[in-house]
Amino acid sequence: MIKLAISDHDDKSFFEIKVGKEPPNGSFYQPDKSPVLPKIDVPIEFIAKAQKNIDFEYPNAQGLDIPAKMAVSRIYPGVLDDEDGEDETIDAAAFERILRQKPSFIGNPEPTAADNGTATHTFMQFCDLTKIATDVKSEKERLTKHQFLPREMAELVDENAVYEFSKSLLYKEIINSKNVWREKRFNFFLPADTLSRNCEKKNVMSGHQVLIQGVIDCFYENENGKITIVDYKTDHFSKSDAQDVEKCKNILIDRHKNQLRYYKIAVEKISKMEVEKLFIYSFSLGMSIPVNFND
Repeated sequence: MIKLAISDHDDKSFFEIKVGKEPPNGSFYQPDKSPVLPKIDVPIEFIAKAQKNIDFEYPNAQGLDIPAKMAVSRIYPGVLDDEDGEDETIDAAAFERILRQKPSFIGNPEPTAADNGTATHTFMQFCDLTKIATDVKSEKERLTKHQFLPREMAELVDENAVYEFSKSLLYKEIINSKNVWREKRFNFFLPADTLSRNCEKKNVMSGHQVLIQGVIDCFYENENGKITIVDYKTDHFSKSDAQDVEKCKNILIDRHKNQLRYYKIAVEKISKMEVEKLFIYSFSLGMSIPVNFND
């Protein structure tokens, strides 16, 4: 037996630590001796119910893979057939651009074409469209002053590209329209089976819905009393592709046509009006590109 003393000023307290074999009265725990548990009589009904719960299989287990919501920019026919529900593949050129980017921890990286595109798109989100035909610079200053644009982002806005947009027929139609919606957020439910091409999955998904979310750059009531949707794009192209305008137009259509078709569904739900036209406006090409939603 070991006796230790703990001093608290002049007063002394003692406690004991026992080391060795178990005392005859068995007053402390012996680790090599398993405790004896009392026997309990469990009703057979309880055992049967517990076994039933253990063996239970959810009858619609495949439905658990259906996402509750998705961003409109990430969906396309057959998206739910992919293992992760989204297509994360990128082309070789995009991968090379990522590898060449200067890491932010090295210092302030040089602005990329993507940074310029983001700045221009953000400017279009907040700008007064009636002002950009005459003075883009002053409109940039106004948005910066009122904290819609950070100063460093405002400096990256492509003023020439914005000015070119203001000379387009599409711009004139927007300005002259009696009803214009900009940066319109939306939510709508889409039948889950429309996002699969797998017959077995479509049967499982029947009756389920996915909430689709997104933001539409601009849509307006055109001269025919119907809706025209405009999606601003700032995609840049490789030097070789940029020499072929038709090729660039087809690249943009292939990249974004599905997104625009879902915009059509959303707008018709929002406005209760028929969508007649879909356009991509490319700031890098300086032109409007019609998209056929029936293909």
